[in-house]
Formats: sequence, structure tokens, C-alpha cells
Amino acid sequence: HARRNRAASTPDLRPQYPKATSAADGLHSSGTARDLNDAPTDRASTSIGLGPRIGTNVPLTKWSSFWPQVELGYGTLSFKLSSRDGTNQHSSKRMWLELSAPVLVNVSSHFLLGAGPYFFHELYNTDQYGTDNKAESVGVNLVLAGWFDLRR
Repeated sequence: HARRNRAASTPDLRPQYPKATSAADGLHSSGTARDLNDAPTDRASTSIGLGPRIGTNVPLTKWSSFWPQVELGYGTLSFKLSSRDGTNQHSSKRMWLELSAPVLVNVSSHFLLGAGPYFFHELYNTDQYGTDNKAESVGVNLVLAGWFDLRR
């Protein structure tokens, strides 16, 4: 997903059929680097958010199903870049909506493959200056999922 800076875009490999879920962007921080002028540069960023997702698994045949999902999320981002010449700070708040609807094929009893459309839309993405930076994208999600049944 090259459409946004949200770490929650990693594949969902949970060991059961989809139920209500949630994901957070996480916290990130980095250390010291050097720029092309060899001036010391400090970079730090923090990103945190919550994107609850709900979906249901609708059987189509014995070996396939339809998995519609909707996610509504909110997050904040803060970035700071400092050198001996000054400091640049940036912050933003964002809210997004994502819809997806893959069709899954049960390749075996604990292994799924699937594909389907997704739609991503930022309802709100405004920085500290009030600049609107909303993004929108449409594409195809690929699903690869498997799990172990430890009850046996």
C-alpha cells in the first residue's frame, strides 16, 4: 500500500476467520544522521493512531467466501528535524475510512488466498498550519492467510 504513511497496512494474518479487530499505527523514533553539508542533523518522529476494523465472512461455496470490511481510523503525526542551522517541526491529525471486499479461496483447511478491491479515503488530514493534505486511493488487496490449530 504505497497510498499512505500508516503502519497498519501490513497483511492481516490472524488465525481465524475475520471478526471485529483494531490496529494502531505505533510509535516511531529515530536518532542522529548527517546531511550533505556534513552538519549534524537530529530527526525524531512520533505517530500514533487507532483504526478499528469490522468485517464478516460470508460463505459462497464450500471452498470460497466473501470478506467485506470497513475501517474508520484516527491518528496523529509529529516530526522534528534539527541541525545547527535551525529546527523544522511538522504535525498533523488525520481521520480515514477504508473499505475492502476480497474473495477468499480455502486452498486447504488452514490456508487462504484471496483478492479484492479496496477504497481508501482520508476524511481529514490537516497540519499545524491548517493545510489540508487529504489522500484517496483505489486498488486491489491481496490476501495470504494461514494458521495452526494447536487444539489437536
